[in-house]
Amino acid sequence: MPLWHLRQNPGSHQVRPGRFPVNTIASFSRRDFLRLSGMTCSGLILGFSAKGETSSSKNLSPDIFLTLEPSGAIQIYAHRSEMGTGIRTVLPMVVADELGADWEDVDIKQATGDKKFGSQNTDGSRSIWKFFDRMRTAGATAGFLLNQAAAARWNVDPGTCQRNASHVIHKESGKRIAFKELVVEAAKLPLPETNELVFKAPTERTYIGKGKKVVDFADMVSGKAVFGADVRLPNMLFAVVERSPVLGAQWKDFDEEAPLSVKGVSQVVTIAPFKAPHAFQALGGIAVLADNTYAAIKGREKLNTQWGTSEHDKYDSDAYRDELMATAEKEGVVVRQKGDYKEAVKGLTTHSASYYAPHLLHQPMEPPVATADFKDGRCIVWAPTQNPQAAQDVVAAALKIPASEVTVHVTLLGGGFGRKSKPDYVAEAALLSQKVGRPVQVVWTREDDIQHDYFHSVAALKLEAGLDKNGYPEAWRMRTVFPSISSTFAKGVVQASAGEMGMGFSDLPFDLPHILCENGPASAHVRIGWLRSVANIQHAFGIHSFVDELAARAGIDPLTYLNRIIGRDRKIDLKAEG
Repeated sequence: MPLWHLRQNPGSHQVRPGRFPVNTIASFSRRDFLRLSGMTCSGLILGFSAKGETSSSKNLSPDIFLTLEPSGAIQIYAHRSEMGTGIRTVLPMVVADELGADWEDVDIKQATGDKKFGSQNTDGSRSIWKFFDRMRTAGATAGFLLNQAAAARWNVDPGTCQRNASHVIHKESGKRIAFKELVVEAAKLPLPETNELVFKAPTERTYIGKGKKVVDFADMVSGKAVFGADVRLPNMLFAVVERSPVLGAQWKDFDEEAPLSVKGVSQVVTIAPFKAPHAFQALGGIAVLADNTYAAIKGREKLNTQWGTSEHDKYDSDAYRDELMATAEKEGVVVRQKGDYKEAVKGLTTHSASYYAPHLLHQPMEPPVATADFKDGRCIVWAPTQNPQAAQDVVAAALKIPASEVTVHVTLLGGGFGRKSKPDYVAEAALLSQKVGRPVQVVWTREDDIQHDYFHSVAALKLEAGLDKNGYPEAWRMRTVFPSISSTFAKGVVQASAGEMGMGFSDLPFDLPHILCENGPASAHVRIGWLRSVANIQHAFGIHSFVDELAARAGIDPLTYLNRIIGRDRKIDLKAEG
């Protein structure tokens, strides 16, 4: 794959050919906003409030998404991470549609990690439903100002003006004027209130719902796209890290000299072990640095590391499965109770079953990788991260510098699935760069990725139903037991969080008179993290397998059976139901 080379100065990166360079990063301060939008009149920059993710107000510090320049260029800032979903195309497309921009005039800029953009945590399939209205507001606000400027020139009512193909058009006279000719005048106008904005009706939309090619697609399939491992800086070293095979163990001894016998290896450096709870900290270990990845990997093989003990030394997946299954047989913490299961089930035929779900891995096509350059108390990072703000905070904490001194540039992601919202690998690169005084790219091999993932929880479920004469349940009890994601962020956690319980368990939609949901304790022995639909994974597996068993037992079609116990269309008040 061709490599794209970056200069250390982030303001002067070389940019590959194309209209949508993912690493052309733009980040404006409030002072920049005021200077560019009003004082110099060199461009029209619009920003929106972080107070509520679907509202805007001129009275609050702006989040900057849109810039119109007198040259005719329209810059739209993509603040979410692109990992193959097309979000770096879709959100700017919403802005462009509401603005009335010609797509050929649009230049998409990837935003750096910055809280002024609102949430940048690109997971949970939330980008569109959280930011659709906000992006429309950005486009509509710019359009409002352009209409006002054009109407003033023509001495007409702004309401008689339309926008299309980067022009303002007067409907009655047919006059038209390009956006670029109105930018200076529009930049002098006050921002409108939200209730002054007029949004396009769905039938008037040019791009939304019509389909556009993903702007990065051609580069992705031709090998020109810039992913995390494609970043290159002058004088950069490559590093791989030997981490403990058991969570929390520290090294006792290793051979510091043997790796240096490998051609290309320059030094061996330690990373201090994390302090519990581990959260997104670097795990710690021994890093081998070299002038190429292969040399670093071969050098690591010669470390001959001896590891100390850990409270998780005896973790065995088979034994742990038995422990979870046994816990699921016992009464747990009640997380939902409707009616009286124990009393109702006394006169009914019962059927029960137990289910087990193993740990699952994220395994994105691109394993974790990050590049960092620490110099003069500041750190610049390039990483395929789903959450650049978390990366900024984690790096700042690791280096003991203010978050304002950390800049996180977001490359394209070769998959994420929730793994790359956890920036431990970014902290590793930053710590090593600080130690060696040179830019460092930390590379995880696939073996590293599998062994040291934030695993999806292993789980055991026990379900029991009291059945009527037709084989349908009147009473339903279920227990779930799994190590919680909360164990990643706090010591001693053994119960699942309310959020995890609300993922396909305590929010069971069955229309039954008696429901009892319980959660049993489980200690974590590996790093636990979210993966795709999170706790819905094990809960959907167990519950729907059980429903199919009950349907088979009753001799009823499974879909018919499921629809019957879901019941009528209704809104469920879980609080009222207990």
